[in-house]
Amino acid sequence: MRNRFLIILFILFIGCQKFECKERKAEYEKNECFLILKKGFEPSFSNPYLKLEGIDPKTGEYCKCEDLSREWGRYRSYMEKGDTFVKRKGEDFFTIHKKDTVFRIEWGDCDEDNEYIIPNNPPQDYNKVKRH
Repeated sequence: MRNRFLIILFILFIGCQKFECKERKAEYEKNECFLILKKGFEPSFSNPYLKLEGIDPKTGEYCKCEDLSREWGRYRSYMEKGDTFVKRKGEDFFTIHKKDTVFRIEWGDCDEDNEYIIPNNPPQDYNKVKRH
């Protein structure tokens, strides 16, 4: 019984921690990745982190990128083999370049109370479009 109480207390403590918007945004802006994807991705609820593999267009060499902020992973279903993924250091967005489309995915913003403002990113129904 005591263990259950401690687990519930721990979950409540973790759930009530304040989201530090400006600090999270600064961490996100440090990230950088520029590559042509070697493979596409399936939607995943079990792994929110995204590890990209592909070819660096500048050098032609194989490279890997990893996002530990969980931001890129939300859009894994938008990415296919051959797409170019671009996240430049200092920017609060990334782009996915396809043959005929470029998606710009904004991180969002912080208001004066350091609360997160959700951005208006690409429509979720993109995934319903037939691809060849």
